[in-house]
Amino acid sequence: MDESPQEGLRREIFEELNISVAVNGPIHICRSLHTKSSTWRVLVAYHCALEEGQTLTIDPEEVEDAKWVSHEELKTLPMFDDCREVADVFLKNLP
Repeated sequence: MDESPQEGLRREIFEELNISVAVNGPIHICRSLHTKSSTWRVLVAYHCALEEGQTLTIDPEEVEDAKWVSHEELKTLPMFDDCREVADVFLKNLP
């Protein structure tokens, strides 16, 4: 498939969550050790915005659970270290 990372992100979000988003650009890039395979990967986190008129509905065969959370709740959620790094950057750089 010949698509940019942003196009791939839009496609994957639509396939998994059935919502359309605008990809506004990367907010953080870091190196991360994948614990199961013991291989290094580059993680690129993008800031996305839900396109107007979209609502979050999940396909239970694709996604176990999804919900919108406040900035305060995001700080308390358990997550892998690389995801925590991205969440902290997100929280620090957005109003």
